[in-house]
Amino acid sequence: MKRRVLNITCKDYPRYGGRGITICARWQTSYEQFLADMGPCPSGHSLDRIDVNGAYEPGNCRWADSTIQNSNKRSNNYVLVDGEPMLAAEAARRLGIRQLDARRMQARIDRITTRRKA
Repeated sequence: MKRRVLNITCKDYPRYGGRGITICARWQTSYEQFLADMGPCPSGHSLDRIDVNGAYEPGNCRWADSTIQNSNKRSNNYVLVDGEPMLAAEAARRLGIRQLDARRMQARIDRITTRRKA
């Protein structure tokens, strides 16, 4: 967390500190305070920000497994299914689309999105 947010030589800095992500003063100054707020990391989990554009601070962080982490990325695409927005990958699972077909669906969404941005 600190390396990505505070160290400009870190390869991940542009996606974190470089785009304005911060760490609350309480956590910057004391690991003990971080641990008091978050508790120990459960096995198979890592630190996740609930609001991916928000700070590392109590109330915006949680311990999450890889499934939760992967569903909480800025790069995720959402689709409407019966009027409900959901991750494209989740929509594929709910609709029974095989993983290979889900990858193709995601690639098509990405191509359409890229064309619209151009």
